[in-house]
Amino acid sequence: MRRSIISVAILAVLAGLSAPAMAQNPTAAGAASGAATGGRVAGPVGSFVGGVTGAAVGTAGGIVDAVTSPFRPRHRYEGRRMRRTTCVTRPNGTRRCRTVRY
Repeated sequence: MRRSIISVAILAVLAGLSAPAMAQNPTAAGAASGAATGGRVAGPVGSFVGGVTGAAVGTAGGIVDAVTSPFRPRHRYEGRRMRRTTCVTRPNGTRRCRTVRY
């Protein structure tokens, strides 16, 4: 009886944590949520199958994301080194310019 209470508590924690973890690591989150769902449905064997299936789905999503990333719109300055030049005219008429790279 005590073992089933602990396993239900662990499954509840996994189900609650899988959504925020999905943004960080889809493979691990898919495995955790699949294990939690499969464990509720069919016991330990379902937990194993659900975990493997969730990991496969997460990995496939990562591969699709890597393939489509060059075609996603970027910010126009992303991945580029920029320079900003600021010039000041001094009272004697000379100009002082400073270039900052970032």
